[in-house]
Amino acid sequence: MYEIKKIGTLSFSKPCMIMGLILGIITGVFLAIFSNLLIIDLPMLKNLDKTLWILTFTLFPIIGIITGFITGIIIALIYNISAKVLGGIKIDLEAE
Repeated sequence: MYEIKKIGTLSFSKPCMIMGLILGIITGVFLAIFSNLLIIDLPMLKNLDKTLWILTFTLFPIIGIITGFITGIIIALIYNISAKVLGGIKIDLEAE
């Protein structure tokens, strides 16, 4: 049995950044689709069409990366503190 006593905050935040990027892209796609449906129903918003598409495909992935990075650091720090107090996660590894 091995025990994970500490997680590197930066090494843990990198996959969280990728997940945040993916979620940001998915959110941007859904928002772009639904906003396009809204623009069809409300002709006064047609001037926002291109701007909204650009924002959803640039702003949401960037926000996802930033929040994923920050969330990854916070989760790793919380795990490291709780692992000191309560003990780390125990895993059983076997060689192939």
